[in-house]
Amino acid sequence: MEILKTPCTQCEEGTIYVDTSGSCGVYIGDCCGGCGQDEDCEDCEGTGVIELDLEEVVEMRESNPERFDEIYYEATSEETKHIDNLIEEQDMKFNGFEANFIVNAIREAVDEAEHSIEAHEEKGKQCLFGKGYFRDIVGKDMIEKVKHFTKKADLIYIEDEESN
Repeated sequence: MEILKTPCTQCEEGTIYVDTSGSCGVYIGDCCGGCGQDEDCEDCEGTGVIELDLEEVVEMRESNPERFDEIYYEATSEETKHIDNLIEEQDMKFNGFEANFIVNAIREAVDEAEHSIEAHEEKGKQCLFGKGYFRDIVGKDMIEKVKHFTKKADLIYIEDEESN
């Protein structure tokens, strides 16, 4: 897991100034207006730097493009190269329609193979593969591979089909 360190956008060097002049209890005419203190930033835990997993940065490309651009341009050349590779890998993944199409084709081929085994066994012929081999081993393994190469947001389509 690659970690990218980027400056925190919520604070300056890990602290945030909290103005408490409105609740100091001094009569307003005598108030100097200087009440307040520096507190550690909750986002970066007082370090001034946020550590992000590079996969989170790639996901940020769609959800928060401005922040992604900011992080991308502050990153080192090695980090940007790794981010580019992750983006390319993500772009090569199946979307929900493609994954569903492939999974349906796998299920159809598995059913055909299972029916073929049953037909041979009914005729008294011995098959190299037993009943359930394609459904329980081959089919499930191939569907898991398709899930692995499907964008996370689009996995719902495959899950819905399995529940039927």
